[in-house]
Amino acid sequence: MNENGLFVNKMALFPVNRSALEKMINEEDGNQPENQFVMDSGKVIYLKQPLASKQISEFWNMVDCALPANYGIAQVEGMISEELEAYFEGRITAREAAEKLDRRMQLYLDENR
Repeated sequence: MNENGLFVNKMALFPVNRSALEKMINEEDGNQPENQFVMDSGKVIYLKQPLASKQISEFWNMVDCALPANYGIAQVEGMISEELEAYFEGRITAREAAEKLDRRMQLYLDENR
C-alpha cells in the first residue's frame, strides 16, 4: 500500500462499463446516507468508512491509466499458486508440487504453441 492507502503493483478486476464501476464505488463509499447512523447527540457513525475525495480521484486516475491483464501470465501464476497452496497446507511434498507443476506447465506450453 502506498501513502494514500492504495494498493500498488497489484492486479484488480473491474467492470468494463464505467457506469457499473461508478455504481460499485458509490456502494463502497460510506458517505451514502444508508451507510450512516446519526446518534441523538448528532455524532455520525459510519457503517463503512467514507472515501476521501483524494482517494476517489486517485482511484479514477488509476482506472484511466489501467492496462489489460496479460492473461497468459495470469494462467501460469494461477497454476503456481494452486500447487504452492497444496504444498504449504502440507497436502503434498515439495517434490510432488514441483512434479505436478512441471507436468502442468508442459501441458500448458504444448497447448499454447
